[in-house]
Amino acid sequence: MQMGEIDSNKMDRELIRELPRLENWLPVRISAMHLCTDNPVVSLLWRTAIMGTSREARVRHRVHFGSFTEIMYSLLGFGIPVDVFPVNESGGIKKTNWNRWISKYKAKEKELTLIGTGIFRGIDLPRGQDVLTGRGKPMRQHPGNVHLRNLVEQYMDESSDGMTEAVENVFVMIKAKQGRFLYQCEAGWWWDISDVEAE
Repeated sequence: MQMGEIDSNKMDRELIRELPRLENWLPVRISAMHLCTDNPVVSLLWRTAIMGTSREARVRHRVHFGSFTEIMYSLLGFGIPVDVFPVNESGGIKKTNWNRWISKYKAKEKELTLIGTGIFRGIDLPRGQDVLTGRGKPMRQHPGNVHLRNLVEQYMDESSDGMTEAVENVFVMIKAKQGRFLYQCEAGWWWDISDVEAE
């Protein structure tokens, strides 16, 4: 965001006094806010404004000052995935994720017109207890897949009949926690695998 030059003489002093109450007026609750700038004046103003807020708000706000690269590394230290930011270093818009999102919703519209029921069964975001099929680190690290591996190890040790009983026990345990077995289509939507295919 380009703010331009700021004249501190024209700032409303009453607004600064009201900053601690601002968080109660907002219709959303902020869990954390990272303010990034390469302008030293803006950085100083943001830091001063944060000091005027409540203690609970101060611990959830960070001001990052420096070049684009320095700020990106600083945000990475907080676990923020900077590769999904829609802006590149020169200020241009990155369109990769945007184009992916558009194609995903075009596929949804196409599916809705084909089936004609007005009900779309694709899943946008899997839950933590869902088991995702596929390869790669994101699949291995998904909480549902980690839980699945732990259950398999547990039931393989306990079952006397071998693999069949272990698979049935694991399947029942996943379903008992409202877990689903999902696969991802080319458009990016997740789809439920039938119970027969999942077993």
